[in-house]
Amino acid sequence: MSKEGGEKKELVFNGIPASPGIAFGEAFVVNVDDFMIDEDKVAPEAVDDEVAR
Repeated sequence: MSKEGGEKKELVFNGIPASPGIAFGEAFVVNVDDFMIDEDKVAPEAVDDEVAR
């Protein structure tokens, strides 16, 4: 199998799918290690407000 002179590889992803079944086509894979996520502590009395937000 080749695509524009390159070799196609089969990748198998495990996890929770967006929908069941088989898909064909291009995929955009996001590396979550590249994202900075701030961690904030929420005071117990502010939890209901944060959940509503």
